[in-house]
Amino acid sequence: MYQEIHVGDDIKTINIDTSNLVYKYNISPAMPYGILDHLGVEGIIDFSKIGKKEINLNTWKYYNTENICTLQWGLEAYVEENKGISNVTIEFYDNNGLAAAYHSNNKESYNGKFTDYIQFNNSSSNNKLNSINNDGNVFYHIGQTVDKTNLVEGTTYITKNLTLVSIDDIINDKNNTEYYINNAGTLYSNIVYLARICVNYCTKNALGEYDTNNKETLYFYRWIWTNRMFNKHYNTYNDFEKLNFQLDLDLNAVYSQVNNGSLYNTVEYKGIENNDVVNIGEEYKQLKSTITYSNLEGNDNIKCQI
Repeated sequence: MYQEIHVGDDIKTINIDTSNLVYKYNISPAMPYGILDHLGVEGIIDFSKIGKKEINLNTWKYYNTENICTLQWGLEAYVEENKGISNVTIEFYDNNGLAAAYHSNNKESYNGKFTDYIQFNNSSSNNKLNSINNDGNVFYHIGQTVDKTNLVEGTTYITKNLTLVSIDDIINDKNNTEYYINNAGTLYSNIVYLARICVNYCTKNALGEYDTNNKETLYFYRWIWTNRMFNKHYNTYNDFEKLNFQLDLDLNAVYSQVNNGSLYNTVEYKGIENNDVVNIGEEYKQLKSTITYSNLEGNDNIKCQI
């Protein structure tokens, strides 16, 4: 659908059909001394998708200092009539399971980019970061091993099976059972976490309120490494999933002979020391891994790509 309009002395023909219009926006709060860009929200509105259900994660990047993570995440979110996104929960998993959950609630719209600030190494830094999962259930996470000579009232202690125990249970235990401090709800520096982004899609009642008892949850997955390694890419990439990076490794190969003369090489590695990596002092968690490489031809001087 086209329409002629007058622009000065000229006549222009424009397309007034908005069904295929794509509109890019950037909204930031302004103060007398300037615009607060770091608090801005930006996104794209594709009018052809309005009224249809199409939800995708299109932004995931972070900038870390020693104790603060600036996390920017974003959705391309188009919803059906009388439906919408009630809230988003980001669950962080490490090798001991669900470690912490970050809750983003009460947004008018989740179509756009959002910036959140998360404090590391502190369990009470932000009530949005806590130990309640996306289903509203409290969870526990294995922390440091308990020193039975230094038990503290008010600290939550758990077993390896994530069962709560009291100080009396620990003192009276005659089986030398290992107990742990529950550190659920805390993110630590220099740890690799798998982030599960839970987008809760619900119908609305006559009052416009979300029926969260009948929600459909959409899941998206990203990695987050809580050190400074990727800071230099923060202003270049919108989604670190598309980031191709090179990780320098110090490799030590061990070879063992098996049937038919084939060799299976077990390669253990440790990361080369990097001054940009955040040092978390006495924290017990460290990134470790073992790589197994199959060398069926028995060749020498194999170069492994990870």
